[in-house]
Parts: sequence; C-alpha cells; structure tokens
Amino acid sequence: MSYITCDAAFSDCDITQQATGATLGRKENTCLTCQSSVAARLAAWSMPYRWIGRWITRDDEKEASRWVLSVGPHQRPEAAYGDWKIGEWVKSSVHTHFRINHLDMDDPKIAATYGSYLYSGLLACFALSRVMDEEKPDAQLLFNGRMSTTRIALELAQQRDIRTICEERCPIVGRIRLFDDANCLSVRDTDKLWEAWKDTPLSVDEIDEMSKFLGSRWQGTLDDVAVFSRRMQPTSDVLKKLKVTEGRRLWVLFTSSMDETIDKPRKEGTFTTHNAWVEATIDYVRHYPDIQLAVRVHPNAGSARSLGKNQEDVAFYERLAENAPSNVCIVSADDDISSYTLASAADLGLIWYSTIGL
Repeated sequence: MSYITCDAAFSDCDITQQATGATLGRKENTCLTCQSSVAARLAAWSMPYRWIGRWITRDDEKEASRWVLSVGPHQRPEAAYGDWKIGEWVKSSVHTHFRINHLDMDDPKIAATYGSYLYSGLLACFALSRVMDEEKPDAQLLFNGRMSTTRIALELAQQRDIRTICEERCPIVGRIRLFDDANCLSVRDTDKLWEAWKDTPLSVDEIDEMSKFLGSRWQGTLDDVAVFSRRMQPTSDVLKKLKVTEGRRLWVLFTSSMDETIDKPRKEGTFTTHNAWVEATIDYVRHYPDIQLAVRVHPNAGSARSLGKNQEDVAFYERLAENAPSNVCIVSADDDISSYTLASAADLGLIWYSTIGL
C-alpha cells in the first residue's frame, strides 16, 4: 500500500480555491506549505508515500501546454485527449473554483481557468496512467472522486477495470461512507441497497437508532449538519422576524447549493433548472394570499458559515426579493435564521434535493 500525493505538479488545485474560502489561496509558497504539511501527517501515520511528480516529464508539460492551446474556449468543457474526457472530468472543479452555476466561456478569466484545469488534468492522466501501468494495483482508495485529480483517478481506473473505493464524510458520527466504483454524488448504490432491503423490516433496535439519528438532524444538533445553518431557535422569534401573519399557511422552499452538485445524476425533473422551479413556485403562491411562502436561500451560498460565496445565487435571490409579492419573503443566505426551525414551523416544505429533506 502506498499513498500518491502532489508535489506542486499542477497549475490549479482544488484545495487552494479562494472562492470556497480556502485559507491557503494560491501564493508563492502555497505548494511548499501544503507538501510539508502532508509529508508530516503521512510520516506520523507511518504511511509510505510518493510524489506524483516522479511520473511527469518536461515533455509531458510541453505536450499539455500545446494541447490546451489547441482547444478553443468554447470547446474546453468537452475537450478530450484520446480516450481521456478531461474537459468533462474537471468541469466540477471549475464550477467550484468560482462558485458559479453556469460557465460563461466568453469570460476570459473562466476560459483561462478551465484551460489551467485541462493542463493539470492531462498531467494527472499521464502520471496516474503510468502508476497504474507500473504497479498494476488491485484497488485504489480516493477521497470524494468528484474533483479534478481524484475524478481522473476514478475514470482511469474504470477504464482499466481497477476497483475504486471513494470515501466521503458520513452523516453518522463515528462511521465512514464508501462508494464502490463511483464518486460521492452517485445514487447508484442507494438504489441497490433499496432493492436489496426494501422488503426487510427493521428491528426495534434499528428503528430506535434511526429515530434518534433523524431526530438529531431535525433539531440540527449533529455537528455535520449544523455547519451551514445555526441550530434550532424559538419558533415564535423566527415567525415574528419573517412577519408571518396568523392564520396563513406557511410554506418553506429550501434551495440547494447548486455549484456543489453540478454533476449530480438524476437531477432532471419537471423544471429545467433549479431557478425556474423557484420562480414558478413564487408565481403560484402570488395567486393564493392565504399562503405565506418563505424561500430559504441555502446558507452555503454566502453566509458567515459558508465555503465562500456564490455571487450568481446571491444576485438571483436579491432580484427575486425586489419583485416578490407581499406573501413571499426571501430568507437570504446570510440571514442567521435556523433552517431547522423553518422546517419544524412549516406546514409544507419544498425541496429540490437539499438534505434538509431528511
């Protein structure tokens, strides 16, 4: 077993994206600081490791530069190098880099950044394919599997029938969550579990354990789910702040953090986009004054607790607030109102695929 880690091989990196609130940023000594930190941790764990740069040559860097320059800005999201669909594989990282939902390839900054991820992605393909050729691993363990280099490692392994296990933080404290040959947004294994277990009743102990877990989520008392939203507040205080008129039915629409889940499968539905769904719901409620609608902008879009700010989302909801009917209020991302209190107070909750639905 050996850990492959980075030694300043790439021109852009997922952990230095300032739009996500990364504390490192991309400075002169950033990569050196990261390398020394990683090396110290791995040494403390007695984990053998190698730097990915040992599998990258100067000719690789020249070829990567040549290839990126040959791909026009509008072709970059679909750019491929042979069988390597690098444009598709790094797309999620570019969205997260800027925390935007739509990539305007006419924007020179976005086009250049996409090119940088393509360059780094091709270097990762060169290096990781050589690792797999030389070592012929039986399996690989990745974190997340969604972002640039880890996504590339997943895709290359699948092309070679090498089993990949992706790890992502588990919502249950003290447990781990693993995805078999899929990234952390996959719903395939959930489908398999449902098919295998849907006719098997839970035991009393399992029901009790699940009840406690969902109860903790409902109150927002689990550390993992209370990161972006504050925990429960007195319901009366929240209703007063939102100016909910007594006798009105309270509907709460919980938006999603869209740039994080840009590659999520099966997100299609009746509405073509998330924003179209929000606008259609407001238009519907406009005709029913006995309904009070609160639109809870996802706290990770731009609150004090969020990973950076999605300026596109913030601007969209600010425009909605300017034209909203009197029975609709927009609860902005930085409005320190508990999503869990809203969920408990609502007569009807509406979600796209936010985990508040749990």
